[in-house]
Order: sequence, then structure tokens, then C-alpha cells
Amino acid sequence: MPTCTRCALLAVAIAALAFTGCDSDGSTRDLDLVDGVYTVAELSFDPSATGLPDADLGADLDDTVTRLQIFGGDAEALFTTKFEGGLSRRTDLTVTASRGRATFRAVTPDDEDELASVFLPPQFDLSYNEDAPGRLEGTFSQSVDLESFDPETYAGLRNVPGRLTVRLVRL
Repeated sequence: MPTCTRCALLAVAIAALAFTGCDSDGSTRDLDLVDGVYTVAELSFDPSATGLPDADLGADLDDTVTRLQIFGGDAEALFTTKFEGGLSRRTDLTVTASRGRATFRAVTPDDEDELASVFLPPQFDLSYNEDAPGRLEGTFSQSVDLESFDPETYAGLRNVPGRLTVRLVRL
């Protein structure tokens, strides 16, 4: 077979692989599955240290404002939070979804700070059920600044290890 023909066949094969590989993991379909507006059903931190009370961030969030909006077609999300009596925060995120896991990433350093205010890391994964979407959930082991959440209850506790639980439900 002439070299030009081999090169042409190789180019066609590479193009076919590249084209079929673009969405082979189903990420577009999965982004469609998680698309929508979610409310916080649970957002709590359970400190590893005995004797420390759980921090129920969800109870202090204004549930008329606090929402996670996922724009699946754009692979973007907007997390709006507001603690009772506080200012609203708008956090821009990118989102990918595949095989039952949605990954969220803060876009800017300011967005990272806003996530930290609700104890979320700059990048986090939430799971979903592909057969019955509508819930996003995750549990994270990490250290957080409890004093920033409640200076009276958690005075001096700025790097406390524990488990953060997040559960969101689509409206």
C-alpha cells in the first residue's frame, strides 16, 4: 500500500477515534441529568473531637435564597448562599458529570473563599443516582474553621477535623 494511502487511512482512523471519544463517557447526558435548581436539605459538619457539637450550617441558611443552579448545557453552576440576617453570596462554579458523580470547581479565588464560608473545598464531588436523579450528596473528611461559623460556641477552634455532609434536592 502506498505511503500516502496509509497516511490517509491513519488520519481517518485518528479522526474517527477523536470524534467518537468526545462524549464516550456520557458526560453531556449526565450533565442533562443533574441540570436544574437544588435546595439544601442538609449541610452539617460533625467534628471528630468528642464533646464538640455538630455545626448545622443548613439550619442557619436562608432557604428562600440559598440555591444551587446547574446549567448543564453550559457546564456551569451558580451557588447562591445567604445566612439568616447576612449578605447573599454568589459563587460561580464549573461542573462536569459522569457515571453518578458531579464535580464542582470554584472559578476564582473569591469563589473559593465563598465555598469555604460553608465549609466546602474549592473542588468537590457530589454523587447522584442516574436512574432517579434529583438528589446530590456527598461526605467529605476535612478540617474547617468552626470559629468563623459560630465564634461563641467554637471560640479558638480554627482547624478542626471532621466530616462534612451535603445533601441537595432538586426543586
